[in-house]
Amino acid sequence: MKIEETFLKFVPVTNLTGQSLANVLITTLEALNINSNFMVGQGYDGASSMNGAFHEVQAYIRAKYSSSIYVHCASHSLNLAISDTCTVRNSMATLSKLCNFFRTPKRQNVFATEIEKVNSDSKKQKLKQLCHTRWLERYDSILVFLEIQKVAVESLEIIQNWIDRDASLDSFVLIKSVLTTEFQITLQ
Repeated sequence: MKIEETFLKFVPVTNLTGQSLANVLITTLEALNINSNFMVGQGYDGASSMNGAFHEVQAYIRAKYSSSIYVHCASHSLNLAISDTCTVRNSMATLSKLCNFFRTPKRQNVFATEIEKVNSDSKKQKLKQLCHTRWLERYDSILVFLEIQKVAVESLEIIQNWIDRDASLDSFVLIKSVLTTEFQITLQ
């Protein structure tokens, strides 16, 4: 048995409800003389209008063709996994650059002063450098960062106003990296 994937055609749609999309899909398959009674599977991205259990495309198709089991599209799943991986990689790189940026005494002094202003009770006085070989230590570095992220950003904002162009520019770039959606580390 050989599975083959073949492009059929683009079809314009005007109504994006689950039922309408299912009707367009079924009508198109019928117009192409494809016998949908042999449909054993259907795969879409994770959009709610496609994969929901009650009023979405897969539910309407399954109601008409009971053997057409819904599976989340493997290519879309792979794309999501790669995207998440790149986000983690980019976040780790940004955190590593941030740690290296604050390694000079003058910058570390700004950071320590800001920690004192915000929370003198904090046990965290500086960012923890990422370990490139031990994942558990990376987790610890992230926990430290999450605790003092606000201080790091405030320190970068101060350094951004320095006359030293290199430090000013580097802090500007780091602020943008830390505040973008690319660098949203959350613990679940």
